[in-house]
Amino acid sequence: MRSIFLTLGLITLVANLAWSTEGDDVLAVLKSKDFYEAAGKQGGRVWSEEDLKQLAALKSAIDAEPMLRLRANKVLVDVAAKARLNTGPADEHIVVAGFRHLETNLKQAKVKELLDGGFTHYHISRRDDDGRLLFLIERVGKTPSGGLNLEWDPVKKEIIKMTGWGILK
Repeated sequence: MRSIFLTLGLITLVANLAWSTEGDDVLAVLKSKDFYEAAGKQGGRVWSEEDLKQLAALKSAIDAEPMLRLRANKVLVDVAAKARLNTGPADEHIVVAGFRHLETNLKQAKVKELLDGGFTHYHISRRDDDGRLLFLIERVGKTPSGGLNLEWDPVKKEIIKMTGWGILK
């Protein structure tokens, strides 16, 4: 009988170590400098169910590092297939520039508020009136709705303007 309890205890210990290692792995991936070029790229990594649970918890953790919350939310949107590159996959560099712009501006009220409520999707869109490309990151279907439109300059190859709409106006 004693050996059964020791065996069960050992199995529990190994399972807990495996779980904590997965959690550390998720944090390490989110913290990596090449996140957007590697695991953070659409389809860049297969996320386990346990990873997704940890990402969801991190996204909602108000006391967590804002960059990690942003990246966790991005992964969850990607996995839910709520990210679209309407202009084609060659424009994923605009998505990377958009998220890096948000990371640079995490202290701005609009970005903070977007993180606090989370975002439901993002996409790239071309404006019909002037052909400008916009990276749109939005929270819709939740109350209150809102988002940020980040304008891409193809000559400078950077985001040049960020405007809010809805609750983020």
